[in-house]
Amino acid sequence: MHLFVYGSLRYGCFNNWRLDNSTYMGLATTQEEFYMVGQKSKSYPFCSKTQILPDTTPTQIVGEIYDVLPSALAPLDVMEGHPHKYTRQPILCTDGTTAEMYVLQNPEVIKEIRTSGRFVPVEHGDWVKFSQSEVEG
Repeated sequence: MHLFVYGSLRYGCFNNWRLDNSTYMGLATTQEEFYMVGQKSKSYPFCSKTQILPDTTPTQIVGEIYDVLPSALAPLDVMEGHPHKYTRQPILCTDGTTAEMYVLQNPEVIKEIRTSGRFVPVEHGDWVKFSQSEVEG
């Protein structure tokens, strides 16, 4: 199964080791647009079809595709809180590849993000680029 990852599972990020038994397929960009926010501490991002923070616009998401064995998927689902926090759902990438992506849909988590003051928009949709930049606020 192809899995599209956009946050801490990407190459060089702290959770990428969880994909050690998976095959890296390459960089990719979602065809559809999502709202992306990241923690100011740069711990991890969230992507949602729902506007998470006010005055933000959706964007295509930059990530990587991995061919993941079924045995590796269950621990990833646990880490991502699927299906209660994130929902793993199929997406189409600009290169025509279909993959699954963890998308935030839980309204309680979205409400918590909105009120916490710990998150900022990732307007360009690239969490790695965001995590290497200066964050204001």
